[in-house]
Amino acid sequence: MSTKSKIVHFSFIFIAIYLKTTMSQSVDRLRQLEEIEKDIVKVIRSAGETLEELSKEAPSEDRINATATKFLKSLEGVEKGLSEQIGYLTQVATGQPHEGSTYGAEKDFELLRCRTKSVKNQLVAIRDQGTNTASQS
Repeated sequence: MSTKSKIVHFSFIFIAIYLKTTMSQSVDRLRQLEEIEKDIVKVIRSAGETLEELSKEAPSEDRINATATKFLKSLEGVEKGLSEQIGYLTQVATGQPHEGSTYGAEKDFELLRCRTKSVKNQLVAIRDQGTNTASQS
């Protein structure tokens, strides 16, 4: 294997590892958003339970306190999760480097693929010239 081929091979491996890592991070972000969505459902259910108890003719103060506490804890979790996501998105939107973007790696991979194709075509042309020269002799 020539030096150029080794460089191209290792470049492909590096880019593949980088893409896998960034895609994994994106999957983690999506999982976090799914968890926040589940927490939002808990908030709505807790609010509904509290309102249901308050609408009764003889509401239980203990039940109201329990459901209201559950509501507030769930709401705090949603607020914390959303704040983290908004912070992440703010970082991404300001153009700072971040772990979730695959655009740069994808662009590098595409450029490397084009360069590799060009080198391959040049090597084939050199081989063909050598074959033609040898057959003419």
